[in-house]
Amino acid sequence: MFCKKCGSPVPEGTGFCSNCGASMNEPPQTAPPYIPPPAPQPAPGRKSTGGSSFFTSPAGIVLTVLIGILVLGGTVTGIIFAVKGCSSSSYEEELSRAWDEYESVIDEADEIETIDLTSARLESDLKKSRSELKKTQKKAEALEDLVKKLKAPDDKWRKKNDQFAGSVKYYNRYLAKLNELYATMAAATLDTQVAKLENILNDMLEAAAKARELADDFLDDNNVVTGADFDPMIFDVPADIADQAEGIITGDITVPDDGTSDEADTGTTTDTESARIVMDEVLALYLQGGWDAITGYMTPELYQAYISAPVPWGQVSYVVSSANVTSQSTVDGNTIAFGVVEEQDDFGEIYSATYEWQLVRSGNTWRVHNVIDEYGGSLL
Repeated sequence: MFCKKCGSPVPEGTGFCSNCGASMNEPPQTAPPYIPPPAPQPAPGRKSTGGSSFFTSPAGIVLTVLIGILVLGGTVTGIIFAVKGCSSSSYEEELSRAWDEYESVIDEADEIETIDLTSARLESDLKKSRSELKKTQKKAEALEDLVKKLKAPDDKWRKKNDQFAGSVKYYNRYLAKLNELYATMAAATLDTQVAKLENILNDMLEAAAKARELADDFLDDNNVVTGADFDPMIFDVPADIADQAEGIITGDITVPDDGTSDEADTGTTTDTESARIVMDEVLALYLQGGWDAITGYMTPELYQAYISAPVPWGQVSYVVSSANVTSQSTVDGNTIAFGVVEEQDDFGEIYSATYEWQLVRSGNTWRVHNVIDEYGGSLL
């Protein structure tokens, strides 16, 4: 064995180390036990939590979650308001910019050259004007969509917004009718299109009057768009075309100054004949292109019913192969009814159907106001 003190070898049974004299019978020493350092004491006036945190306690967890929901909710709400543009100041800025764009569209349309019916370049002038009109129409259509999407902050501005959108809508319709006018003038000689031209011009006047009325309502008592007026020069085209037509074509194109028709004597032979001429024109176009082909002959009420119908009027299984006037009668002072028999081809099966076409006076011409079938079904 070895001395536990100096490590020298010591014979078994020896009581002392011969090298250092240490006793070989003392019990071995063990390492002193580990005593951990004292825990830090809390500062005066504060209680010890016993090692736990408030935010890890049930109440702390609930509070933390609530704070998170409030912060997140506020952030999301802010994002929603920012996206929708619900703030009054944001809406007013967008509204002002939209009106500036409206004036820009009007100025662009006003720069389109007026058509001279006596020009040797009439055909090319019409083509050029139609091309320029189509570009302006696209901008007007985009503006109409933009105004409809503006989010007004309250009832007052929602009403103003509707007036603005309505004005753009009717201005857009005016441009579409002007394009139709130029297309009609380019497609055939003016003498053959007197009734249709007059219908289109009157439609233009009605659209212009409505656009102006709604624009004036929008500008009235408006503290956002101030100092503006609404008087597009392109609205002068109907009267200009009617004036130029005097002496150029057979028959007069009459356009009332205010877009409304004056009452005239009815029931005379001239009235009956002029209504029949229009009816024959309508049926000829109807056989060629259906309802789309006669929109220029419709009253505003019938046209509105046509474009807003849940099921398109032309969506039928049959094809109208012929349509002939069989009777004519005066309904009242300004309405003449025509009995019309249609031959309908339904996949080889031929049927006959009778309708009453009602034409009403519009200025010095006539327009289709309603069509009633033999069972009393009416388009209006």
